[in-house]
Amino acid sequence: MTTIYRLAAKFDIFFLARELAQVRLHPGQITETDWRCDRNGPIGVIAEITDAVAYLLQSDRARDENYRQWLAERFLALHARQSEYTQMALPHMQQTWEERLQLATQEIARLIPPEEAYILVDDGQWQGEAIAASPAIPFLEKDGQYWGAPPDDATAIQELERWQSKGVQFIVFGWSAFWWLDYYSGLERYLRSRCCCVMKNTRLVVYELQP
Repeated sequence: MTTIYRLAAKFDIFFLARELAQVRLHPGQITETDWRCDRNGPIGVIAEITDAVAYLLQSDRARDENYRQWLAERFLALHARQSEYTQMALPHMQQTWEERLQLATQEIARLIPPEEAYILVDDGQWQGEAIAASPAIPFLEKDGQYWGAPPDDATAIQELERWQSKGVQFIVFGWSAFWWLDYYSGLERYLRSRCCCVMKNTRLVVYELQP
């Protein structure tokens, strides 16, 4: 699967509407057993595709904005499917959305002083939830409401600097928006070079904005 994606990064792919190969399945086959029975197979396949999509983001084709947007949408879809399969395969190890949000809220509250506003990058998925005691600024924002993802790195950086000039000290990425740090590579480089990462785990990535 990874090989197919790597080829797609360099060459055009054409669809031929006829059978060119056959797959033989038998009861003892590992792929067949995993996929049909304990469902560990799909998790491995999704992990492999996710790795391949991450590779494509570094390819020459990723310079095209439409292509990058398509890859970002694939990341979101894969993240949702992986969560679904993990929930089925490892229910005792998988935290619910509410449990993860509660832990993230506690971590934000310990890190950011009460009543101090911070930028929250969450794809609009945490809006309406009680996120710590500090007011969360949606990103992008218009009239106090979440206004969608930025069209490009320049817009994201410009908006970040606007809030920074108003005294905002932190930007928080929730797990639902981790794909931003891959897709908006210019923003990610800006943060790494000019800001200090003060928290990074499976729920949050937090940067302290430098004056």
